[in-house]
Formats: sequence, C-alpha cells, structure tokens
Amino acid sequence: MNNALIWGRTGPLSINYLPQWESGIRELFDNLCNGITDQLDVNGITDYRLVFTELSDHTIAENIHKFSEKNIVIYHSDHLHHSDLLRYVKYENNNYSFPFLISDTILNLINAANNNPNKNILFYSVVDYLDRETTQCNIPSNLIIKCTKSGNLLRSSIHFKDCIIEPNKDFNSDKTFICLNNVNRPHRPAVVSYLLGKGLDPYGYITLRSYENTSIDCFLDWCFDTVHDPIKNILLSGFSKISKDTLTEIAFNPTLNKNYNALSKTYQKTFIEIITDTTYFEPSAFTNDKYVNNILGANFPIFISTLGTVNHLRQQGFDMFDDIVDHSYDNIVDPALRLSQAIELNLSLLKDTEVVKKLWKENKSRFINNYNFFKNDFKTLVTDIINQAWAEGAAELKLKCSNTV
Repeated sequence: MNNALIWGRTGPLSINYLPQWESGIRELFDNLCNGITDQLDVNGITDYRLVFTELSDHTIAENIHKFSEKNIVIYHSDHLHHSDLLRYVKYENNNYSFPFLISDTILNLINAANNNPNKNILFYSVVDYLDRETTQCNIPSNLIIKCTKSGNLLRSSIHFKDCIIEPNKDFNSDKTFICLNNVNRPHRPAVVSYLLGKGLDPYGYITLRSYENTSIDCFLDWCFDTVHDPIKNILLSGFSKISKDTLTEIAFNPTLNKNYNALSKTYQKTFIEIITDTTYFEPSAFTNDKYVNNILGANFPIFISTLGTVNHLRQQGFDMFDDIVDHSYDNIVDPALRLSQAIELNLSLLKDTEVVKKLWKENKSRFINNYNFFKNDFKTLVTDIINQAWAEGAAELKLKCSNTV
C-alpha cells in the first residue's frame, strides 16, 4: 500500500525489506495493514501515513515534520527505549522507592506532538502495563497512545506457527533447569551470577553470550544500602565464577523458529526454565518469544522480568503452575530483591532433580493445555483485544480530526 512504510534504524525502508530474524514480518505487516487501515477507512480518515517500526522511534519523532500527511499512525513492535533505567531510583531510610519511569519513546512522542501541533499522532504499542508511564505524563491533545495487550506474543505466534510442543522428556537427565541469555542486558549477567553464587550450575544449562565483555558494574548499582549486602555478596561470588567451564555453549539462530528447533533437545533434558525477559527494570513489560520457547519446551516457568509479568500472563489465561512454582517474587518492587527471591523461593525445586521430574510427569497434561491455549483461545482473545485497540484509536483520531476542521 502506498501510504505505509517500514522504518529502520536510520530511516524508511522498502516494504519488501525482510530483517533476517523476522521470518514472518511480511505476513505480520499485511495483517496489521489490513486491521489498521480498515478502521481508518471506517472512520473516514484518508490523509494519513502508516509507519511500522521497532527501536527507531526517536528517528521517526525527529522526522514527523517531513511527512506531508496530517495524521501519522505508528505501530511500534518492540519494547520501549530507556536510556537510563536508574535515574529515578532511590533508597533512603530502609525504604526502597522506584517510581515508574517514563521511557525515551514516550518522551520523544510527546516532544514530536508538541513540535508539530498541526499533525495528529496515533501510536500503537505492543508492550503491557503501558499505563504505568502514560498516567505520569501530560499527553498533548494531538497525541493518542494505545496498547495492544499481549500483541507481541501474538506476533511471536506467527514465527512459531509451525513449531509443536515437546511433550516428552529425558528422565535420565541430571539437570533440572535451563537459563538462556543472549543479548547481554544488565539483569542477565546478574541472574547468571546469582545462580553461580548459589552453586546451582551443576543443576542446569546456563548461557551468557559475550560474557568476556561483561562488567560487574552493570548490575551492582542495583544494591543501594547495607540491607542488600547479602545479595551483593552472592552476585560478587557468582560473577567471579563466570567462565566457559561454568556456562553452557548453545548456538543462537537469529530466526526465531529455527532457534527453538536448535534448543529443543536441551529443553528435553530440563524441567524448569528461568526466563530472562527483554525487560526487567522497565515499567512496561515486553513478553516475547522467550515465553513461547518455554511453552513449546514444556518447562515450569520462573520469570526474571518486569514487575507483574507473571500476574499479567495469568490474567491472560496461561497456567503459571502456582501450586508448584512460588511466584510471590513477581510483586516485589525492589529489582535486586525480586531477582534474589525468584531463585531463593524456588531453590529446593531447582536442586531436586527427582522431585521436579515427578512433578513434571504428574502435570504433563497442563503443559499440553497451555500449548493448546496459546495456539487457539489465546490467539482469538488477543486478536479481539487488538482489533478493539485499532477501532478505539481510529475513532479517537476521527474525533481529533473533526475538532481541528
């Protein structure tokens, strides 16, 4: 379609552009185009530019004035960008304060709207808990922000549509868990350090890409007072043990479905997954292919993720195995304590190979049910939510257009 484009890291790209890791982007692009443009057409909006992007929201914001169209509709398919996640963190008088941060993405949009008062901006995001940011902002009257809840999980379903669950396990395995860490975000070397500091490496497959270039400073800033010293000591001890001898080497494939296929044999040898999501400090959650891997791999989940991620997935209808995994860490605001408790509350499960095998056998049908829910009911549920977001956004945009005529 002539008024749609994909925006890369430096500017517009051909609609035929296919990033290596986006095996389903063409199907996704066509589906999104149809869904959004149908609602724009229903509301009689014809003067618009439709833009699809990932982490390049700042370049779009800087270039909105160059678009000739009055209405700019942006679909942002990645997590929101935060340049400094620690800038508002406070720990005073044994009281931990972590006000929700406003991302650079939202600030850039606000600036773009203020700098282009003659244009309307409709921004669709796939992150969850977006209201944690938007309720703290003064949103300009010409900016509309809509969240397609769990939209990124639905996007991931396109990549994994030909993948099937692995319902069989290797009960001769001496491992209980898997913890995969590719892109080196601060919470990932932190959880690896904590696992090693607790002496858990014999019980699991632990990866950390480019660990040779990891600095301990990337997560020690989390510990703000002497009350955190026990956690810091475990992190320090574990970080000193990071080496090729304590880590597992597993090849990463940038094409998501092929990456899972490469991992499937490792999943067959494990029964728990410590899922290190893309987001951790961020107020908005970005649940993605990592959880899809967990569903397909049929492992009990422990999340190292944004505050409330487990609760969100539970509300969406997924079985979080609450009777087996202690997820009370999900409600802990303090990021250092949340990471620590995710491990500590489930330590016996992570260390007892025979117990976790027995639990897996007893609950095999629940893993299959989760898979079927993801493939069927969840897709229908989220598609309805997304369609509602398209409709609400277009209707609000129509109202703003009529108010400026």
